[in-house]
Amino acid sequence: MKRRDFVLLRPGRENDEPPAAFEGRSTEELLEDLDRALRGVHVLRVVDTRWLDWGGDELKLRFEKLLASFRARGGRVDFSRV
Repeated sequence: MKRRDFVLLRPGRENDEPPAAFEGRSTEELLEDLDRALRGVHVLRVVDTRWLDWGGDELKLRFEKLLASFRARGGRVDFSRV
């Protein structure tokens, strides 16, 4: 796989690679998967939130709801800027 393809999350041209595992998931499914992955985690470090701007206010609200649930379970969220 070429580095550019990797960085842009495109399948390589040289090989017949399977589709990405996240292909076809809805935002709701993605956030549910993230919530499950955070079970048992004590600290979540959010490094870059620019991606939230791409989803508009609805995505921001849903992400905040996920963080609130994480905090309610005793988790700590640290934000750092890039």
